Amino acid sequence: MQFLLQALTRVPLSLLYAFGALMYFVAFHLMHWRRDRAEHDIANAFPGKSRVERAAIVRRAYRNLADTLMETFWGLARAPTRSSSGSPSKIRSW
Repeated sequence: MQFLLQALTRVPLSLLYAFGALMYFVAFHLMHWRRDRAEHDIANAFPGKSRVERAAIVRRAYRNLADTLMETFWGLARAPTRSSSGSPSKIRSW
């Protein structure tokens, strides 16, 4: 698992967004990962919105989650390293 996470930190961000789109598709359309719970929560949060508007909010939330996860992997490789003194040193290049 660690190898996979390290490999993801080396991939360009544009490719990670494509992988995030695939993750969104699998989680939202195929697995329905916690979708019933998300739809219920959005219905409680926005009772005045139509069913179509709430469905669009849920879809955008899942897509945002996938993009944020990919940006997190990308950012891990760009985080400043710490020297032995505890102060940030130069940023590692990839």
